Amino acid sequence: MPTTMIDLESTNDLPSSARNRQQRQVLKRDEARYFDEAAGWEIDRERVRARSQVVAWWVAGGASVIAALSVTAVMLLTPLKQVDAFVVRVDNTTGIVDIVKSLRTGSTEYNEAITKYFLSEYIHAREGYSRSLAESNYDQVTLMSDSNERRQYEVYFDPAKNPKSPLNVYNTEGEVAAKIKSISFLKKTTAAIRYRRIQRVGSTTTQSDWIATISFRYVNSPQAEQAREINPLGFLVSDYRTDPETVLHNAESPTDDSTIPVPAPGAAP
Repeated sequence: MPTTMIDLESTNDLPSSARNRQQRQVLKRDEARYFDEAAGWEIDRERVRARSQVVAWWVAGGASVIAALSVTAVMLLTPLKQVDAFVVRVDNTTGIVDIVKSLRTGSTEYNEAITKYFLSEYIHAREGYSRSLAESNYDQVTLMSDSNERRQYEVYFDPAKNPKSPLNVYNTEGEVAAKIKSISFLKKTTAAIRYRRIQRVGSTTTQSDWIATISFRYVNSPQAEQAREINPLGFLVSDYRTDPETVLHNAESPTDDSTIPVPAPGAAP
């Protein structure tokens, strides 16, 4: 090193013993400085290694936490993923497609099923006719209709006020049955019911497809025992309209008025 060379040159004029002693001192200082520098380098390298390990552990820990959260999220989402099988039904006459749903344990779907039950019962009673069931069907319709709809039905069914009342058209010689095809909800309190109206007069049978639009609501349960037996939940129809969906099957020229399909109550003129 330069310092060592200067020290050695400055000692050329000294006696050999003193010169040797001074050279040994210089070598010892250089050796000590070398070892100090070597130790400092080792310490710096150890610090870098320790810092790298800390960073590596932090990265590994973060990755482990993310992996654990991902696995937990997948486990929590697994019950939500399910395959629902459903049946698509096509009407052979009209070609209309509807989906047949299964009933589940959810309260909403059970409430919907109960409403569909009342709607179907109302259609069967209002659109169906047989002389033996005329009185009970009349009572059921009036108990499941609000005051305005009840008045309209009473006028329609009264043989003295309506010449085309079922009592005048069919009396004991004919009957009408309503077969529900589907019930769908247009709004929370409005439903569309597709049904087939099967009319038998003597040996003549005619069929026609209809769509009834019903607005309904639930009120306080009726107090009378007879009313509770028929309508225990206070289901009331506030508006009723039915329209033909297709032309008549077995369409033949009727011979008299008794075989002409009577427009259902509430149908458009």
